[in-house]
Amino acid sequence: SLADRARLFRRLVVAVQSLHDRGRLHASIDAAHVLVRPGVEPVLVPASSPRQFGAGCSDLDSCPPDLADVATLDVPDNLEAASAVLAGRGIRYPATRIDVYQLGALLCRLFGGETVVAYMYDAEVKQRIPAPFRSVVDRALGHESATRLTDCGQLLEVLDGAIGQVVGSAGAQPW
Repeated sequence: SLADRARLFRRLVVAVQSLHDRGRLHASIDAAHVLVRPGVEPVLVPASSPRQFGAGCSDLDSCPPDLADVATLDVPDNLEAASAVLAGRGIRYPATRIDVYQLGALLCRLFGGETVVAYMYDAEVKQRIPAPFRSVVDRALGHESATRLTDCGQLLEVLDGAIGQVVGSAGAQPW
């Protein structure tokens, strides 16, 4: 159900935020790295480090577009070091942005059943995602820098607003 998918996704965002709070970056968030235990409890499988971006990376489900056009970039799982690597290449956002972008791509699949490219260019795919969650996807993918989300705290704030519109009409938190 929509409510179950929203709960699952919110728990995943909280797990990624916890990872960031411990000074770690995942940078490989996709369906292959998320396991769901009974009771809709997501587990984020560790990724190999460093994660490579740039050099024409064409997979928009894993690589933010602005990282695709830089020379090969090895991003470590240490958050501070990863942010320093990005800053050294002129990328003006924290490394947490990579995970937020990938969470947005995963939300495309979870609610729309399609890739980021399909979401961006096919109006039917975009319409499959409930309207309140489209804004969450758009801001997590961050193609418009003015509304781009760069950390999980920001993502949780807009996600909770969308969940409240769709699920939480009784006033209780749906998660």
